[in-house]
Amino acid sequence: MPLKRKLSAYWLRPDNLRERSTQVNIQLCIPSEPEYLAIVRLTVAGICHRLELDVERTDDLKLAVTEACGFLLEHATNGHPISADFSCADDKLTVTVEIKCGDGEVSIPSSEDNLGLFLIHALMDKVESLNQGRTLVLAKELTRRVDE
Repeated sequence: MPLKRKLSAYWLRPDNLRERSTQVNIQLCIPSEPEYLAIVRLTVAGICHRLELDVERTDDLKLAVTEACGFLLEHATNGHPISADFSCADDKLTVTVEIKCGDGEVSIPSSEDNLGLFLIHALMDKVESLNQGRTLVLAKELTRRVDE
């Protein structure tokens, strides 16, 4: 019998679609399997489109968030899901990526020589590692796309 996978995304603040708000709060939870990283990338692309960011900034954010999820995915065990919480306020996007597990269930060693972490630090304005490495908080100051 195939396993049933849970995939969830919640818009915490329902906006009128005609209203162009820069307030974004989204929670995404995916199974700890590589094929679900594409959903994370699509979510980031959708958020960037909603915030009217340029293509270069969008690509940078997609890469950084995907690398953060991929880094945690390498250490996820026993099917622990990975969550990505997106919050945008005052032209600052904050993404919190974490392995959903109890304390002590997953311990992530410090990996300063990891290429993915190097890319994340290069692309984001601020990167924090919390909860023994099980949580990564990425922050980026945003500039709006200039209409042609």
